[in-house]
Amino acid sequence: MSEASILLLEDSRIDAQLTELRLRQSGLRFRMEYATNRAEFEAAVVSGKFDLILADHTLPDYDGRAALELVQALRLDVPFIFVSGTLGEELAVDMLKLGATDYVLKQRLDRLVPAVREALKLIAERREKQRVEAELRLVESRYRQLVEDAPDGIFIADADGRLIEVNRAGCEMLGYSRERLLRMSVRDVVNDDDHARIDVVRAELEAGLHAGEWELLRADGSRLPVEVRVRTLDDGRTHAIVRDVRQRKEAENALREADRRKDEFLAMLAHELRNPLAPIRNALHVLQLQGNPDPALQTAADVMTRQVDHMVRLVDDLLDVSRITRGKITLRRETITLNEVVRRAVEAARPLIDSRRHALDVALPEHDVFVSGDVNRLTQVVMNLLINAAKFTPNDGHLRVGLTQSGGQAQIRVCDDGIGIAPDTLGSIFDLFVQADRTLDRSQGGLGIGLTLVRRIVEMHEGSVAVQSDGPQCGSEFVVNLPTISRPTRKPEHNSADGASASSRLAQQLRVLIVDDNHDSATTLAMLVRLWGCEVATAYDGAEALARLAEGPPHLVLLDLGLPNMDGFEVLRRIRDLDPERLVRVAALTGYGSEEDRRRTTEAGFHHHFVKPVNPAALHDVLREIARDVAQADGAQVDGAQVDGASHTDFRS
Repeated sequence: MSEASILLLEDSRIDAQLTELRLRQSGLRFRMEYATNRAEFEAAVVSGKFDLILADHTLPDYDGRAALELVQALRLDVPFIFVSGTLGEELAVDMLKLGATDYVLKQRLDRLVPAVREALKLIAERREKQRVEAELRLVESRYRQLVEDAPDGIFIADADGRLIEVNRAGCEMLGYSRERLLRMSVRDVVNDDDHARIDVVRAELEAGLHAGEWELLRADGSRLPVEVRVRTLDDGRTHAIVRDVRQRKEAENALREADRRKDEFLAMLAHELRNPLAPIRNALHVLQLQGNPDPALQTAADVMTRQVDHMVRLVDDLLDVSRITRGKITLRRETITLNEVVRRAVEAARPLIDSRRHALDVALPEHDVFVSGDVNRLTQVVMNLLINAAKFTPNDGHLRVGLTQSGGQAQIRVCDDGIGIAPDTLGSIFDLFVQADRTLDRSQGGLGIGLTLVRRIVEMHEGSVAVQSDGPQCGSEFVVNLPTISRPTRKPEHNSADGASASSRLAQQLRVLIVDDNHDSATTLAMLVRLWGCEVATAYDGAEALARLAEGPPHLVLLDLGLPNMDGFEVLRRIRDLDPERLVRVAALTGYGSEEDRRRTTEAGFHHHFVKPVNPAALHDVLREIARDVAQADGAQVDGAQVDGASHTDFRS
């Protein structure tokens, strides 16, 4: 207390001066106010705030007892010391019982200073305690208000699980009144299916905080999904913050439903786009196989072939990026060489590169670089980078693809001297639907998903991809880093073993049944297969297909899944009834090519799964494999003369 405020009730000026002098001589710092009668005392007490009252007991029109009673009546928290020369021992005891702090006889003023110091110390401590208590009450009041106004439900339970506190949000959340909830336990509001978790959570709380999703029971019997954060307090009570996540769950469900509908739409879109592409690609391949002496017509056919292939890649990329984003792609890992990956990618991108008259340098090491990966997906990565380089480099440009190995890492670099990439685009070039070329004419086309696929596929192989460019018109360089593995004991084999092309006739005449309700698709595919030396029949629905089969078994059935009246799966089941030994190979023809679609056809018993438009090389490979099996079964040589098919039923349409 810096300076005490003292009120002295004393009618004797001399006694008042002696009292003040004694106190000042002790070194106490204080401000003294005097009252010599009742009126002055009452006025001072009512208007002023004092730390100590010193009072004589006997005054002409007043006494100390009345003064003490007035202080008590006004509920003033202030020490009251009698300083009197007439206060006897018995009366002093009565005053102490009445509430006086102390008494000092004027004849013994040496007790005054210790008594005043003690009284001031007591009032200082008492007021500090009151201040702290007031602050605590304020903090508690604010806390309770915050708890009450919190948007989340706040529940406090005792050690036995009985609810002892709940805020407004908690009541509204569960639909109960506060009074009703405070008569309930935690088990009363937790969904029955979650009761077993309560004991588990108690064990978790011994180690700290529990956070999880629960279902609570509302008053109307409905279930409420919530997020809960629970902590045990020092006194054994349990404190839980409960957040209603209905809106979030509904939004998540709506998002999942929208995502499902989007996937269905993309799959349907791909199916509908592939159906018309199938006969176009088939017809173009027929034209290429037959050859054309007119250079203009051959050029036109080549242009159309490239554009159809580009359209097929766009559809495949659109579906791939959707599946990869959702984690629906499974890598078919095996030990492969990146040398073979680069060669395949160059072969696939070559038509576009040649059409733009680009010069392409390919730099491969003399030794093989081995990785564990999906050869088709990694080929897709390098092919996408090469196609990008070809598209974004003006005609007669220069491209380079190189493969190097250093330590446990392989690097594939694809460089061009094309339009380059602006600095503000470098950071987002791999994001979905981002394109460096934003010119109004969109002369380079594309959907802005190829590089997204590149990054996702590389990351699935525990690798990384980066891009460098000095800016517009300065070209670009993409670098793919992949972890390598040690050289295997046996070099991996690939499916291009014998090098036969899709333009060669088969060495063994096969019978093929094509079943497709799209007449153009069936007709053009039949034309293509016939050019390979096969005997072909067509059917346009399931019933007609089964009738054809009854005439004589083919070596291969190309069966569209989306047939009218009887779908391809049902046709396959009936084929197996006619062919229980599964001698007839059946391949699915469909516009759907996801992992799930392929799994369904495999489980149904299809030998192969062709996505429309059928890749002629892939179909030719299957037919060559069948021809080899037939030749071995007949004792003929695959590379010898064709086996006469006259003994078989001719079911040519």
